[in-house]
Amino acid sequence: MINVQIILPDNDDMKGDDDSNDLRTLQVDVERNKALIHWWFYPASYDEWIESSLVEGDAMDFSNPSDAWRLGERFINDLERYNEWMVEFDYEIVEDDPDSEDTAAEGNNSQPTTSTLIASSPFDKSLTTTITATTTTIANNNNNAN
Repeated sequence: MINVQIILPDNDDMKGDDDSNDLRTLQVDVERNKALIHWWFYPASYDEWIESSLVEGDAMDFSNPSDAWRLGERFINDLERYNEWMVEFDYEIVEDDPDSEDTAAEGNNSQPTTSTLIASSPFDKSLTTTITATTTTIANNNNNAN
C-alpha cells in the first residue's frame, strides 16, 4: 500500500507554535524495565526509552488508515522545521461526526493515553517534567527549588 497524505487546515489543538510537551507511550519492554515514549509534534528521532517504573499505563495501539492520512498543515511546517519526516499520527485530522455517538472511533490519534510519568524533557534538560496523561500534558517544575 502506498502511503498517501491529504493536507487540510489544522485542528484547533495543532494551531500555534507553543512547543507543548505532550507525549504517548509507544512500547513497554518488561524484560528490560523500559518504556519507549514519543513526544507529540516532534520527529521519531526524539523518541526515548525511559525507566518503565516512571510510566503508569499501557502503550497505545496504532493503526494506519485504510485509505489516506488526513493531516493538518502543521505536518508540512514541522517537516520543514526539523528537516525530518514527521509522525503522521500526531497530525491526523479528526472530523466531528454529528451522527456518531463516539467521534473518537473516527480517527487514530483520538485515543487517550493512560501514561503518567516523571522524565526529563527533550526540550530543556534543566527542567524536571511531570507528565500526566489523557492528552498527556506536561507541567514543568524548575530544579532550583532545592
